[in-house]
Amino acid sequence: MNFNITGMDEFRRNLRRLGDQAADKMEAAVKSGALVVQNDAKQRAPYKTGTLRRSIHIETEEKSQDKVTVAVGTDVEYAAIHEFGGVIQPKNANKLHFKIDGKDIFADKVHIPARPYLRPALDENEDGIMREIAQTIRQLLG
Repeated sequence: MNFNITGMDEFRRNLRRLGDQAADKMEAAVKSGALVVQNDAKQRAPYKTGTLRRSIHIETEEKSQDKVTVAVGTDVEYAAIHEFGGVIQPKNANKLHFKIDGKDIFADKVHIPARPYLRPALDENEDGIMREIAQTIRQLLG
């Protein structure tokens, strides 16, 4: 996601005034936008036990005086198959085995349809993300 900031000269002056605190303030602003994505993704994520939803978190990937990068994601191993879909095949057996309505089911492979929750949370909230970042910057810079 890319965006333009108007009033960059004033913005840069305010950042210089903050000195060493600038990176921390910008991280807080970017994380406020990421929170919009996190909250929406948690609502969209498939729900059975709640583990996937609870695992969606914000992580700072890079922070310097010039750049702040954060990510919204999850470390749950089955998260990607829900987001992108795919095929599950047996790893240590000839067949997959699971139960549906108390009946044993055996399958060579199972097709999992894509049920995206992260990408739509970003794509459908771009305006809200930018508003949140801008509002946080205004509050932090006074």
